[in-house]
Amino acid sequence: MCFKDRRGRWHSTFFGSEAHAPFIERSAILRIAFDKQGRITPMLPKQK
Repeated sequence: MCFKDRRGRWHSTFFGSEAHAPFIERSAILRIAFDKQGRITPMLPKQK
């Protein structure tokens, strides 16, 4: 499910159910953006 927050930022719900997921059997909210073709792009935290 995709939704906008009060600031107009897009998010998607996420459920880790695969062995290579960052976590397994837990739900989360992932910040996303849409590219020019309308595809979803995850907004990952900046690496230090």
